[in-house]
Amino acid sequence: MVLNLQSLSKSIGALRTSIETSEKNWNSISKDMQDILRAGVIQNFEVAYEQSWKMLQRWIKTTFLPKRPSIRATFETRGTE
Repeated sequence: MVLNLQSLSKSIGALRTSIETSEKNWNSISKDMQDILRAGVIQNFEVAYEQSWKMLQRWIKTTFLPKRPSIRATFETRGTE
């Protein structure tokens, strides 16, 4: 199974952009704008972290955990024996 990395890539890109924007403009903006930028960077970090965690969980499930048949499939195969 191929994992879709699009949402993770977007969230990391948004984090990178918010950090770069903050670094470029930090000294030229007011304290209030600094607080807003800081909150935005933190929010983007939280989203990227959550996306990374979910992607890691999906990868572990698809790579290491065996696929078990559903309960319905188990009963269906037992009825045909």
